[in-house]
Amino acid sequence: MKKEKISLTSIKILKTVFDLNNINRYPTSIAVNYILNGEINEETILLKDLVTFSSLLSLKGRKFTTYITQLVRHGYLKYFYVEGSFQKYLEITPSGKALLMNEESKRKIVYKKLRPKKELEIYIKNK
Repeated sequence: MKKEKISLTSIKILKTVFDLNNINRYPTSIAVNYILNGEINEETILLKDLVTFSSLLSLKGRKFTTYITQLVRHGYLKYFYVEGSFQKYLEITPSGKALLMNEESKRKIVYKKLRPKKELEIYIKNK
């Protein structure tokens, strides 16, 4: 059986979902993207202490969605729905946890934090 190689990007996505699931939070793929890109808003401001926060500034949009889809297809992540909602939430599977623990123990993974994007402030002066 051929062993799959997993990218550091996939590891960061799995680690983010794993850490959020451990604190009983189940993110959407958009929320994971915001966290990895360092987007600061009212929901992510409380998650700035995650090791993966602002560690992947270059990945956006369709390319990011492709990574999520691959992780779901390989059985490392799964989608679930809340009753009465059409929103898909992410949960790490037991095989995803095993892969993450194996990868983290096999090599030292550095989650390099980059500078988070600053919240935009707009000043309007009244006459």
